[in-house]
Amino acid sequence: MGQDMRSVVSDVENLLQDVGRTGGTVHEFKTRMNRALDAARDRLDQIDGTVRTGARQAATVTDDYAHDHPWQILGAGALLGIAIGLLVASRR
Repeated sequence: MGQDMRSVVSDVENLLQDVGRTGGTVHEFKTRMNRALDAARDRLDQIDGTVRTGARQAATVTDDYAHDHPWQILGAGALLGIAIGLLVASRR
């Protein structure tokens, strides 16, 4: 994802430099810029879909685990509560 965004920024920078050097028309610049932005939007939409799908799967797996192992979840929650309580108490 980070590489994709760097690529888009690099493309836009190159477009800006090309317009300055070649004296291209505003219409050409707008066309090239719109193409680059459309490509960036498409890639961000793909990434968004992938992230949403992964989050849904993680939530489903977590929910299934919690229903299948309620006592382990209760124990983990209790341990976490004790750990936080000890940290808070040690700071006073």
